[in-house]
Amino acid sequence: EKMTRAVTLASQVIPFYSRVFSPMPVKEARIVTFPATFEFGGLGLLGNILLGEPIFGTHDYLLEQGVAHEFAHTWWGNLAGSWNADGALFSEGLAEYSAWLALGHIQGESERTRGVRMNALWYMYRRPGGADAPPASVAPGSSSYVFTVYHKGSTVFRTLEEAVGQEKFLLALSAFLKRGRNGLSLQGLVDDLKTHAGYDASTEVNQWLQRKGYPSMVISPSLNGRQVDVQVSLTGNFAVRLP
Repeated sequence: EKMTRAVTLASQVIPFYSRVFSPMPVKEARIVTFPATFEFGGLGLLGNILLGEPIFGTHDYLLEQGVAHEFAHTWWGNLAGSWNADGALFSEGLAEYSAWLALGHIQGESERTRGVRMNALWYMYRRPGGADAPPASVAPGSSSYVFTVYHKGSTVFRTLEEAVGQEKFLLALSAFLKRGRNGLSLQGLVDDLKTHAGYDASTEVNQWLQRKGYPSMVISPSLNGRQVDVQVSLTGNFAVRLP
């Protein structure tokens, strides 16, 4: 039953990625299971994904997200990536962003919102000992690695999409993808957003991807006659835009 769920979702996310980014370069997609003793929970290899036994058992709440994330690696990590310190951000961060984008398209925007909220909360409140690092340069062995690359990184890409607009952001990502293996960089992302979306993302890239931390806000509304006043206090040197 769970493998049927995985295959059904794969038949939906692959056409979505092929339409949004570029056609998948292989003719068949495969899902392979492996024992729980394997080092990773999942692995994406150019149209082939490996999913650990726990994803079909004790951690089956990760099934849909795992399928969408690992197939996204066909594009982010396989067709395009970076061998520099920021490589994990463009592989894992963009795969996670793409996974929730696809799940929102297939299962409704509320599902995407749930996933993005989960990523943000895990980064803010679940890092071991409060460890933190810039998503673009965190070391793979760091205790904050998954939290800053997968969770914060994907949330930053979602934030950029909100600032740019989804249509323009995906257009810029399609151009970014064409930079190919070892062609992705922070400067390339800024350049493609400026060229294809008309947006200067240098401030966001610097403060969210090249620095650690996040702003803490306290929002206090009060009634002033027939008018509602809202006071916002901000802790942390971040430039933010409130809706």
